[in-house]
Amino acid sequence: MSTALLVRLSAPFLAFGALSFAVFIFVANGEFTGAELGLSMRHHIAHTAHFISAICFLFGVVGFYADQHAASGVLGLVAFVVALTGTALFCATGVITAFVWRTISANAPQLVEAHGAFFEPPLPIIFVASVTFSVGIAMLGVTALRTKTLPRNAAYLLIAGAVLVLAPPPPWGPVPYAVIDAGAALLAGGAVWIAIALWGRPTAVAR
Repeated sequence: MSTALLVRLSAPFLAFGALSFAVFIFVANGEFTGAELGLSMRHHIAHTAHFISAICFLFGVVGFYADQHAASGVLGLVAFVVALTGTALFCATGVITAFVWRTISANAPQLVEAHGAFFEPPLPIIFVASVTFSVGIAMLGVTALRTKTLPRNAAYLLIAGAVLVLAPPPPWGPVPYAVIDAGAALLAGGAVWIAIALWGRPTAVAR
């Protein structure tokens, strides 16, 4: 398989990953605690989208870097490593919340209450995964700006969205959850725009 074909085939994964991420953020609505929520269909839908998003982003990030590596230099490599690591961690937390959380909620509900062992104090891996994922996606946007081979406005949307989804909502911070929703929408819009550009790359010859 040529690099060009790899880039093109990765584009739908990048787009679907971004759209699934937005579904996760919108449906979850900032609510993560409580056994009743953990057993609900809304939680299952939100975090299945979380898991699907991460799986798709793994392929999308690889294709993005395959397209950008020649022009992006050291910054591009660092961005790729951070984004791939963050996406892998995000995938791991998605496995837990989508497929394990329901069993925990049913059999050890005290663990997932707001003052339970998972949240007070918060498990560091939850925040490490979220921060690394968002920082990695923002760095991919910066890479796109520097190489000037992808739509600049799409890169700006990607960066802005990745930054906004890191804003701390209640009970961890003062930022209204609507800001997180806006960030997810911007991230999805930027990623889909970039995916369309990647899909349009020529595949007749290897890049």
